[in-house]
Amino acid sequence: MKLDHVDIMFLHNAVMLDGEGGERLTTAACVAEGVAPVFERLIAEGRIRHWGLTGIRHGDALLDLLANRPRLTTYSA
Repeated sequence: MKLDHVDIMFLHNAVMLDGEGGERLTTAACVAEGVAPVFERLIAEGRIRHWGLTGIRHGDALLDLLANRPRLTTYSA
């Protein structure tokens, strides 16, 4: 792509509350403990400017993340 940075990077998975769904679903805990730190590191390195995630059909998980977990830059429900 030959870019200095990407303006926004999304985790485009259905994020669920912890304990919901099956093995192929991303939990809010996984986002908080694994995904968010990586995205925050990429911001600190200047490789991305913002990050976000989708919560298709699972707005409750997004609300949980917004209220209790690392700060999201943006989201889509």
